[in-house]
Amino acid sequence: MRIFSLLLFIVLYGYAFLRYHIGKDIPMNDWYFILNKSFAWMGFTLIALSILKESTLSKLNLTRRFLGLNGFGFAVIHACSIYFLFNQVHFPKFYTENQLNLIGWFALSIGFLSILIFSIPFIGAMKQLPNSSQVFRLGKIGMVISLAHPFIIGFSGWISPNEWPLFLPPITLLAVMSGVIILMIRALRN
Repeated sequence: MRIFSLLLFIVLYGYAFLRYHIGKDIPMNDWYFILNKSFAWMGFTLIALSILKESTLSKLNLTRRFLGLNGFGFAVIHACSIYFLFNQVHFPKFYTENQLNLIGWFALSIGFLSILIFSIPFIGAMKQLPNSSQVFRLGKIGMVISLAHPFIIGFSGWISPNEWPLFLPPITLLAVMSGVIILMIRALRN
């Protein structure tokens, strides 16, 4: 399972590195800003995978507990990192005349709400509650809510593929697409 996480993180960070450092010419001294995008994407992906049925995950030699705990860990690292990275240089579309605008408030609020919701299943997993516990239903609710976070952040860049660096889709688009696909798989398997 650790090898899966390591390989997935290498792929996600490699994509972010290629798209932003090489394609968008973001300087290498902004490496932590790009790394944080990978933390967010990794957390989102692992949490999304954790809502799949245990029978599906066992075929991949994965468990909900592993995916959920690790996903939450990456999401918390992302949230803590935003505290240091959140400014007009990194997130200009969240500001209007040096003030946080409505888009910025929504993005931050939904991100914070998602962490709060996911913290309840996280505590349940730490207490090793059975998978049938009602606590884990909040993971699905949190996943639906958290889809709005990357959507708000990146939607404006989704509609201009000719402006995508190296023709690589934005991470926010890929995250939302993967989250929706995983939710659909889960719904179809019920």
